[in-house]
Amino acid sequence: MMQQQNPVSLEVNPNHDLVVKLNAARKVDPAMAKEIAIQLWENAQVNAGVIDDPRSMLKRIEKFMDMALDQSITKSLIGK
Repeated sequence: MMQQQNPVSLEVNPNHDLVVKLNAARKVDPAMAKEIAIQLWENAQVNAGVIDDPRSMLKRIEKFMDMALDQSITKSLIGK
């Protein structure tokens, strides 16, 4: 017999810094904003203990780290 799962809901604080920045990012870079929104959702699932395999988000996390490092290197090269 299959076990029935309870529905999961996510409460979003529209004033949270990440949500405010995500809203701004969707206007500038919709593709990146979508990736961040998916990551935020998966983070919430991990935190709630309902995600089956958290390894599914590793590629996205590595992409974000790569982008952050690129930005950091660029800033250091131009002296900001």
